[in-house]
Amino acid sequence: MIPTGLSFQQAPPISGPFRFFLTAPWFLLSAAVLLIVMGPDLMRSRHAPAALAATHLLTLGFTSMVMVGALLQLLPVLAGLALPRPVLTARLIHWPLTLGAISLATSFLWSESWLMVFCAGSLCMGFGVLLVSFLLSLRPVCAPNVFLDALRHALVGLALTVGMGLTLLMMRDHGLPISYERWANLHPQWGVFAWSTFLVMGVAYALIPLFLLTPAYPKPVVRFLVPGLMVVLVLKTLISGVSNPEMGRLEDGCNVVLALGCILFSSVTLRLLGQRKRKVMDVAIYFWKIGMVALLLGGVIGLLLPWAPQDRIENLRLTMGVLLLPGFLVAVIHGMLYKIIPFLTWFHLQSTYPRSGIIPNVRELQAPYRVQQQAAFYGFSLLLLVLACWFPSLSRGAGVLWAIDAWWLGSNLLGSAMTYKRVQKIARSLPTA
Repeated sequence: MIPTGLSFQQAPPISGPFRFFLTAPWFLLSAAVLLIVMGPDLMRSRHAPAALAATHLLTLGFTSMVMVGALLQLLPVLAGLALPRPVLTARLIHWPLTLGAISLATSFLWSESWLMVFCAGSLCMGFGVLLVSFLLSLRPVCAPNVFLDALRHALVGLALTVGMGLTLLMMRDHGLPISYERWANLHPQWGVFAWSTFLVMGVAYALIPLFLLTPAYPKPVVRFLVPGLMVVLVLKTLISGVSNPEMGRLEDGCNVVLALGCILFSSVTLRLLGQRKRKVMDVAIYFWKIGMVALLLGGVIGLLLPWAPQDRIENLRLTMGVLLLPGFLVAVIHGMLYKIIPFLTWFHLQSTYPRSGIIPNVRELQAPYRVQQQAAFYGFSLLLLVLACWFPSLSRGAGVLWAIDAWWLGSNLLGSAMTYKRVQKIARSLPTA
Protein backbone atom coordinates (compact mmCIF):
# COMPACT_ATOMS: atom_id res chain seq x y z
CA MET A 1 0.00 0.00 0.00
CA ILE A 2 2.86 2.38 0.82
CA PRO A 3 5.06 3.01 -2.24
CA THR A 4 8.71 2.15 -1.84
CA GLY A 5 11.11 5.06 -1.63
CA LEU A 6 8.95 7.03 0.79
CA SER A 7 9.62 7.47 4.50
CA PHE A 8 6.43 7.70 6.54
CA GLN A 9 8.07 7.18 9.93
CA GLN A 10 8.49 10.94 10.38
CA ALA A 11 5.14 11.93 8.88
CA PRO A 12 3.50 14.72 10.94
CA PRO A 13 0.20 14.23 12.77
CA ILE A 14 -2.73 14.39 10.39
CA SER A 15 -4.01 17.62 11.95
CA GLY A 16 -0.98 19.50 10.54
CA PRO A 17 -1.64 19.24 6.79
CA PHE A 18 -5.40 18.65 7.11
CA ARG A 19 -6.10 22.12 8.52
CA PHE A 20 -4.73 23.64 5.30
CA PHE A 21 -6.53 21.21 3.00
CA LEU A 22 -9.90 21.70 4.70
CA THR A 23 -9.62 25.51 4.64
CA ALA A 24 -8.55 25.96 1.01
CA PRO A 25 -11.76 25.07 -0.91
CA TRP A 26 -13.73 27.82 0.82
CA PHE A 27 -11.37 30.46 -0.54
CA LEU A 28 -11.98 29.03 -4.00
CA LEU A 29 -15.71 29.30 -3.29
CA SER A 30 -15.23 32.93 -2.14
CA ALA A 31 -13.48 33.80 -5.42
CA ALA A 32 -16.35 32.21 -7.36
CA VAL A 33 -18.97 34.13 -5.36
CA LEU A 34 -17.06 37.36 -6.03
CA LEU A 35 -17.19 36.56 -9.76
CA ILE A 36 -20.94 36.00 -9.52
CA VAL A 37 -21.48 39.29 -7.66
CA MET A 38 -19.18 41.47 -9.78
CA GLY A 39 -19.85 39.74 -13.10
CA PRO A 40 -18.38 41.36 -16.22
CA ASP A 41 -16.66 44.12 -14.21
CA LEU A 42 -14.27 41.55 -12.77
CA MET A 43 -13.25 40.25 -16.22
CA ARG A 44 -12.55 43.58 -17.92
CA SER A 45 -9.12 44.25 -16.38
CA ARG A 46 -6.52 42.26 -14.44
CA HIS A 47 -5.85 45.31 -12.25
CA ALA A 48 -9.44 46.07 -11.21
CA PRO A 49 -9.95 45.83 -7.40
CA ALA A 50 -12.40 42.92 -7.72
CA ALA A 51 -10.03 41.06 -10.07
CA LEU A 52 -7.13 41.56 -7.63
CA ALA A 53 -9.30 40.33 -4.75
CA ALA A 54 -10.39 37.21 -6.65
CA THR A 55 -6.84 36.51 -7.83
CA HIS A 56 -5.44 36.64 -4.30
CA LEU A 57 -8.26 34.49 -2.93
CA LEU A 58 -7.08 31.92 -5.48
CA THR A 59 -3.33 32.35 -5.01
CA LEU A 60 -3.08 32.97 -1.26
CA GLY A 61 -6.25 31.38 0.02
CA PHE A 62 -6.41 28.30 -2.19
CA THR A 63 -3.16 27.56 -4.02
CA SER A 64 -0.64 28.54 -1.36
CA MET A 65 -2.81 27.07 1.41
CA VAL A 66 -2.78 23.62 -0.20
CA MET A 67 0.89 23.84 -1.14
CA VAL A 68 1.95 24.66 2.41
CA GLY A 69 -0.11 21.75 3.74
CA ALA A 70 1.39 19.44 1.13
CA LEU A 71 4.91 20.58 2.05
CA LEU A 72 4.30 19.82 5.72
CA GLN A 73 3.49 16.27 4.66
CA LEU A 74 5.97 15.78 1.81
CA LEU A 75 9.14 17.17 3.37
CA PRO A 76 9.35 14.37 5.97
CA VAL A 77 8.06 11.73 3.53
CA LEU A 78 10.21 12.52 0.48
CA ALA A 79 13.35 13.71 2.27
CA GLY A 80 13.08 12.22 5.74
CA LEU A 81 13.24 15.71 7.28
CA ALA A 82 10.94 16.26 10.23
CA LEU A 83 9.98 19.84 11.01
CA PRO A 84 10.39 20.78 14.68
CA ARG A 85 7.02 20.69 16.48
CA PRO A 86 5.02 20.23 13.25
CA VAL A 87 1.57 20.87 14.74
CA LEU A 88 2.64 24.15 16.36
CA THR A 89 4.44 25.16 13.15
CA ALA A 90 1.29 24.40 11.16
CA ARG A 91 -0.81 26.57 13.47
CA LEU A 92 1.66 29.46 13.32
CA ILE A 93 1.47 29.37 9.52
CA HIS A 94 -2.20 28.51 9.02
CA TRP A 95 -3.93 31.22 11.05
CA PRO A 96 -1.81 34.16 9.80
CA LEU A 97 -2.10 32.92 6.22
CA THR A 98 -5.87 32.55 6.55
CA LEU A 99 -6.35 35.98 8.12
CA GLY A 100 -3.88 37.55 5.69
CA ALA A 101 -5.70 36.19 2.63
CA ILE A 102 -9.08 37.37 3.93
CA SER A 103 -7.85 40.84 4.89
CA LEU A 104 -5.94 41.31 1.61
CA ALA A 105 -8.97 40.47 -0.53
CA THR A 106 -11.15 42.73 1.62
CA SER A 107 -8.64 45.58 1.45
CA PHE A 108 -8.76 45.52 -2.36
CA LEU A 109 -12.54 45.86 -2.27
CA TRP A 110 -12.81 48.43 0.54
CA SER A 111 -9.46 50.29 0.31
CA GLU A 112 -9.11 50.49 4.10
CA SER A 113 -5.56 51.33 5.26
CA TRP A 114 -5.83 49.38 8.51
CA LEU A 115 -6.77 46.25 6.59
CA MET A 116 -3.60 46.55 4.50
CA VAL A 117 -1.48 46.95 7.65
CA PHE A 118 -3.17 43.95 9.29
CA CYS A 119 -2.75 41.94 6.10
CA ALA A 120 0.96 42.80 5.82
CA GLY A 121 1.59 41.79 9.44
CA SER A 122 -0.32 38.52 9.11
CA LEU A 123 1.38 37.47 5.89
CA CYS A 124 4.83 38.43 7.21
CA MET A 125 4.26 36.23 10.24
CA GLY A 126 2.81 33.26 8.38
CA PHE A 127 5.28 33.19 5.51
CA GLY A 128 8.14 34.14 7.83
CA VAL A 129 7.52 31.07 10.01
CA LEU A 130 7.20 28.94 6.87
CA LEU A 131 10.44 30.15 5.29
CA VAL A 132 12.51 30.00 8.47
CA SER A 133 11.32 26.54 9.52
CA PHE A 134 11.65 25.03 6.05
CA LEU A 135 15.01 26.60 5.23
CA LEU A 136 16.46 25.49 8.59
CA SER A 137 15.24 21.96 7.92
CA LEU A 138 16.77 21.98 4.44
CA ARG A 139 20.16 23.34 5.51
CA PRO A 140 21.82 20.06 6.55
CA VAL A 141 20.75 18.21 3.37
CA CYS A 142 23.58 17.85 0.86
CA ALA A 143 22.57 14.73 -1.08
CA PRO A 144 20.89 15.42 -4.46
CA ASN A 145 17.10 15.16 -4.37
CA VAL A 146 14.90 16.30 -7.27
CA PHE A 147 12.10 17.41 -4.94
CA LEU A 148 14.37 19.35 -2.59
CA ASP A 149 16.22 21.02 -5.47
CA ALA A 150 12.94 22.35 -6.86
CA LEU A 151 11.74 23.23 -3.35
CA ARG A 152 14.77 25.44 -2.67
CA HIS A 153 14.07 27.42 -5.84
CA ALA A 154 10.37 27.59 -4.96
CA LEU A 155 11.08 28.96 -1.48
CA VAL A 156 13.34 31.66 -2.93
CA GLY A 157 10.53 32.47 -5.35
CA LEU A 158 8.04 32.62 -2.48
CA ALA A 159 10.23 35.03 -0.51
CA LEU A 160 10.57 37.35 -3.52
CA THR A 161 6.86 37.07 -4.36
CA VAL A 162 5.86 38.04 -0.81
CA GLY A 163 8.42 40.87 -0.78
CA MET A 164 7.12 42.26 -4.07
CA GLY A 165 3.53 41.92 -2.89
CA LEU A 166 4.20 43.84 0.32
CA THR A 167 6.02 46.51 -1.71
CA LEU A 168 2.97 46.86 -3.97
CA LEU A 169 0.71 47.17 -0.91
CA MET A 170 2.85 49.99 0.47
CA MET A 171 2.86 51.69 -2.92
CA ARG A 172 -0.94 51.62 -3.01
CA ASP A 173 -1.22 52.91 0.55
CA HIS A 174 1.72 55.29 0.84
CA GLY A 175 2.63 56.14 -2.75
CA LEU A 176 6.25 54.99 -2.72
CA PRO A 177 8.36 56.45 -5.57
CA ILE A 178 8.73 53.11 -7.38
CA SER A 179 7.29 52.01 -10.72
CA TYR A 180 3.99 50.36 -9.77
CA GLU A 181 3.49 48.90 -13.26
CA ARG A 182 6.89 47.20 -13.20
CA TRP A 183 6.34 45.48 -9.87
CA ALA A 184 2.71 44.68 -10.71
CA ASN A 185 3.92 42.73 -13.76
CA LEU A 186 6.80 40.98 -11.97
CA HIS A 187 4.91 39.99 -8.82
CA PRO A 188 2.47 37.52 -10.47
CA GLN A 189 5.22 36.04 -12.64
CA TRP A 190 7.34 35.22 -9.61
CA GLY A 191 4.29 33.87 -7.80
CA VAL A 192 3.03 31.70 -10.65
CA PHE A 193 6.39 30.47 -11.95
CA ALA A 194 8.98 30.54 -9.16
CA TRP A 195 6.72 29.65 -6.23
CA SER A 196 3.84 27.60 -7.60
CA THR A 197 5.07 26.04 -10.84
CA PHE A 198 8.53 25.14 -9.52
CA LEU A 199 6.92 23.39 -6.57
CA VAL A 200 4.51 21.51 -8.83
CA MET A 201 7.47 20.47 -10.99
CA GLY A 202 9.36 19.13 -7.97
CA VAL A 203 6.32 17.18 -6.78
CA ALA A 204 5.74 15.82 -10.29
CA TYR A 205 9.37 14.70 -10.71
CA ALA A 206 9.20 12.76 -7.44
CA LEU A 207 5.64 11.44 -7.24
CA ILE A 208 4.20 10.98 -10.74
CA PRO A 209 6.55 8.07 -11.61
CA LEU A 210 6.08 6.65 -8.10
CA PHE A 211 2.32 6.86 -7.65
CA LEU A 212 1.08 6.81 -11.24
CA LEU A 213 3.62 4.24 -12.47
CA THR A 214 4.98 6.28 -15.36
CA PRO A 215 8.53 6.30 -16.70
CA ALA A 216 10.86 8.76 -14.96
CA TYR A 217 11.16 12.31 -16.26
CA PRO A 218 14.10 12.79 -18.66
CA LYS A 219 17.24 13.65 -16.72
CA PRO A 220 17.96 16.90 -18.65
CA VAL A 221 14.45 18.17 -17.81
CA VAL A 222 14.84 17.33 -14.13
CA ARG A 223 18.32 18.80 -13.92
CA PHE A 224 18.04 21.98 -15.96
CA LEU A 225 14.42 23.14 -16.33
CA VAL A 226 13.81 24.68 -12.88
CA PRO A 227 17.29 26.28 -12.51
CA GLY A 228 17.14 27.53 -16.11
CA LEU A 229 13.74 29.17 -15.65
CA MET A 230 14.95 30.72 -12.38
CA VAL A 231 17.89 32.32 -14.22
CA VAL A 232 15.50 33.67 -16.85
CA LEU A 233 13.21 35.14 -14.17
CA VAL A 234 16.15 36.83 -12.43
CA LEU A 235 17.37 38.26 -15.75
CA LYS A 236 13.89 39.52 -16.62
CA THR A 237 13.59 41.17 -13.21
CA LEU A 238 16.93 42.94 -13.57
CA ILE A 239 16.24 44.33 -17.05
CA SER A 240 12.53 45.12 -16.63
CA GLY A 241 13.18 48.62 -15.29
CA VAL A 242 15.56 49.66 -18.08
CA SER A 243 13.99 51.90 -20.75
CA ASN A 244 15.89 50.73 -23.79
CA PRO A 245 14.69 49.08 -27.03
CA GLU A 246 17.40 46.43 -26.81
CA MET A 247 16.42 45.57 -23.25
CA GLY A 248 12.77 45.48 -24.30
CA ARG A 249 13.58 42.85 -26.91
CA LEU A 250 15.61 40.89 -24.35
CA GLU A 251 12.67 41.00 -21.95
CA ASP A 252 10.40 39.66 -24.70
CA GLY A 253 12.95 36.89 -25.21
CA CYS A 254 12.75 36.03 -21.50
CA ASN A 255 8.97 35.78 -21.76
CA VAL A 256 9.33 33.44 -24.74
CA VAL A 257 11.72 31.19 -22.80
CA LEU A 258 9.31 31.05 -19.85
CA ALA A 259 6.51 30.09 -22.23
CA LEU A 260 8.69 27.41 -23.82
CA GLY A 261 9.46 26.05 -20.34
CA CYS A 262 5.74 25.67 -19.66
CA ILE A 263 5.21 23.96 -23.00
CA LEU A 264 8.13 21.59 -22.40
CA PHE A 265 7.04 20.54 -18.90
CA SER A 266 3.40 20.05 -19.87
CA SER A 267 4.28 18.13 -23.04
CA VAL A 268 6.67 15.79 -21.23
CA THR A 269 4.16 15.21 -18.42
CA LEU A 270 1.33 14.43 -20.85
CA ARG A 271 3.60 12.00 -22.71
CA LEU A 272 4.56 10.23 -19.47
CA LEU A 273 0.92 10.01 -18.35
CA GLY A 274 0.17 8.31 -21.66
CA GLN A 275 2.92 5.75 -20.99
CA ARG A 276 1.64 4.56 -17.61
CA LYS A 277 2.36 0.92 -16.86
CA ARG A 278 -1.04 0.46 -15.20
CA LYS A 279 -3.83 1.52 -17.54
CA VAL A 280 -6.51 1.64 -14.82
CA MET A 281 -7.51 5.30 -14.58
CA ASP A 282 -6.22 6.82 -11.35
CA VAL A 283 -8.21 9.52 -9.54
CA ALA A 284 -5.43 12.07 -10.04
CA ILE A 285 -5.05 11.48 -13.78
CA TYR A 286 -8.13 13.42 -14.86
CA PHE A 287 -7.13 16.66 -13.18
CA TRP A 288 -3.42 16.35 -14.02
CA LYS A 289 -4.31 16.02 -17.71
CA ILE A 290 -6.61 19.05 -17.57
CA GLY A 291 -3.89 21.02 -15.78
CA MET A 292 -1.18 20.06 -18.27
CA VAL A 293 -3.35 20.95 -21.28
CA ALA A 294 -4.15 24.33 -19.68
CA LEU A 295 -0.44 24.95 -19.01
CA LEU A 296 0.39 24.01 -22.59
CA LEU A 297 -2.21 26.43 -23.98
CA GLY A 298 -1.05 29.15 -21.58
CA GLY A 299 2.50 28.69 -22.85
CA VAL A 300 1.33 28.94 -26.46
CA ILE A 301 -0.44 32.24 -25.69
CA GLY A 302 2.76 33.45 -24.02
CA LEU A 303 4.63 32.74 -27.23
CA LEU A 304 2.07 34.67 -29.30
CA LEU A 305 1.79 37.75 -27.07
CA PRO A 306 4.69 39.76 -28.59
CA TRP A 307 3.03 39.55 -32.01
CA ALA A 308 -0.61 39.94 -30.93
CA PRO A 309 -2.72 42.93 -32.08
CA GLN A 310 -2.58 45.72 -29.54
CA ASP A 311 -6.34 45.72 -28.97
CA ARG A 312 -6.30 42.01 -28.09
CA ILE A 313 -3.34 41.92 -25.71
CA GLU A 314 -5.42 42.47 -22.55
CA ASN A 315 -7.83 39.68 -23.53
CA LEU A 316 -4.93 37.34 -24.23
CA ARG A 317 -3.21 38.17 -20.94
CA LEU A 318 -6.44 37.59 -19.05
CA THR A 319 -6.91 34.28 -20.88
CA MET A 320 -3.35 33.24 -20.08
CA GLY A 321 -3.93 34.10 -16.42
CA VAL A 322 -7.10 31.98 -16.36
CA LEU A 323 -5.27 29.05 -17.98
CA LEU A 324 -2.34 29.26 -15.56
CA LEU A 325 -4.32 29.81 -12.33
CA PRO A 326 -7.76 28.14 -12.46
CA GLY A 327 -6.66 26.01 -15.40
CA PHE A 328 -3.24 24.66 -14.43
CA LEU A 329 -2.62 25.21 -10.72
CA VAL A 330 -6.16 24.69 -9.41
CA ALA A 331 -6.63 21.58 -11.54
CA VAL A 332 -3.36 20.01 -10.39
CA ILE A 333 -4.25 20.80 -6.78
CA HIS A 334 -7.61 19.04 -7.22
CA GLY A 335 -5.69 16.00 -8.42
CA MET A 336 -3.23 16.20 -5.53
CA LEU A 337 -5.95 16.53 -2.91
CA TYR A 338 -7.99 13.64 -4.26
CA LYS A 339 -4.84 11.51 -4.10
CA ILE A 340 -3.41 12.73 -0.78
CA ILE A 341 -6.51 13.01 1.42
CA PRO A 342 -7.78 9.40 1.22
CA PHE A 343 -4.24 8.04 1.49
CA LEU A 344 -3.47 10.10 4.61
CA THR A 345 -6.82 9.16 6.12
CA TRP A 346 -6.10 5.46 5.59
CA PHE A 347 -2.43 5.71 6.64
CA HIS A 348 -3.01 7.50 9.94
CA LEU A 349 -5.92 5.25 10.89
CA GLN A 350 -3.99 2.11 9.95
CA SER A 351 -0.90 3.29 11.82
CA THR A 352 -2.84 4.09 14.99
CA TYR A 353 -5.33 1.20 14.98
CA PRO A 354 -3.64 -1.58 12.96
CA ARG A 355 -5.63 -4.44 14.57
CA SER A 356 -9.08 -2.93 14.65
CA GLY A 357 -10.21 -4.60 11.40
CA ILE A 358 -12.54 -1.70 10.57
CA ILE A 359 -10.21 0.60 8.61
CA PRO A 360 -11.56 1.22 5.08
CA ASN A 361 -9.02 0.90 2.28
CA VAL A 362 -7.98 3.79 0.06
CA ARG A 363 -10.36 2.87 -2.77
CA GLU A 364 -13.30 2.80 -0.37
CA LEU A 365 -12.32 6.25 0.87
CA GLN A 366 -12.05 7.54 -2.71
CA ALA A 367 -15.35 6.05 -3.88
CA PRO A 368 -17.68 8.88 -2.73
CA TYR A 369 -15.65 11.53 -4.57
CA ARG A 370 -17.02 10.91 -8.10
CA VAL A 371 -13.77 12.34 -9.42
CA GLN A 372 -14.45 11.48 -13.06
CA GLN A 373 -17.73 13.40 -13.04
CA GLN A 374 -16.19 16.37 -11.24
CA ALA A 375 -13.25 16.47 -13.68
CA ALA A 376 -15.68 16.67 -16.62
CA PHE A 377 -17.63 19.40 -14.83
CA TYR A 378 -14.36 21.20 -14.03
CA GLY A 379 -13.28 21.10 -17.68
CA PHE A 380 -16.57 22.66 -18.80
CA SER A 381 -16.30 25.33 -16.08
CA LEU A 382 -12.78 26.20 -17.26
CA LEU A 383 -13.94 26.47 -20.88
CA LEU A 384 -16.71 28.87 -19.88
CA LEU A 385 -14.28 30.98 -17.83
CA VAL A 386 -11.88 31.21 -20.78
CA LEU A 387 -14.76 32.33 -23.01
CA ALA A 388 -15.68 34.95 -20.38
CA CYS A 389 -12.27 36.56 -20.97
CA TRP A 390 -13.55 37.45 -24.45
CA PHE A 391 -17.28 37.66 -23.73
CA PRO A 392 -17.66 39.10 -20.19
CA SER A 393 -21.40 38.50 -20.20
CA LEU A 394 -20.61 34.82 -19.54
CA SER A 395 -18.74 35.61 -16.33
CA ARG A 396 -21.63 35.13 -13.89
CA GLY A 397 -22.45 31.74 -15.40
CA ALA A 398 -18.81 30.75 -15.06
CA GLY A 399 -18.87 31.93 -11.45
CA VAL A 400 -21.85 29.70 -10.67
CA LEU A 401 -20.06 26.66 -12.11
CA TRP A 402 -16.87 27.43 -10.17
CA ALA A 403 -18.89 27.85 -6.97
CA ILE A 404 -20.40 24.39 -7.51
CA ASP A 405 -16.94 22.91 -8.11
CA ALA A 406 -15.53 24.53 -4.96
CA TRP A 407 -18.48 23.32 -2.88
CA TRP A 408 -18.07 19.84 -4.38
CA LEU A 409 -14.38 19.75 -3.47
CA GLY A 410 -14.89 21.17 0.02
CA SER A 411 -17.75 18.76 0.78
CA ASN A 412 -15.66 15.77 -0.31
CA LEU A 413 -12.74 16.81 1.88
CA LEU A 414 -15.01 17.45 4.87
CA GLY A 415 -16.53 14.02 4.25
CA SER A 416 -13.07 12.45 4.50
CA ALA A 417 -12.40 14.29 7.76
CA MET A 418 -15.74 13.10 9.17
CA THR A 419 -14.94 9.54 8.07
CA TYR A 420 -11.62 9.76 9.89
CA LYS A 421 -13.30 10.99 13.08
CA ARG A 422 -16.05 8.36 12.86
CA VAL A 423 -13.67 5.41 12.32
CA GLN A 424 -11.34 6.78 15.01
CA LYS A 425 -14.22 6.94 17.48
CA ILE A 426 -15.29 3.36 16.70
CA ALA A 427 -11.70 2.06 16.88
CA ARG A 428 -11.19 3.68 20.27
CA SER A 429 -14.33 2.04 21.63
CA LEU A 430 -13.18 -1.46 20.67
CA PRO A 431 -11.57 -3.58 23.37
CA THR A 432 -7.78 -3.77 23.10
CA ALA A 433 -6.24 -7.16 22.33
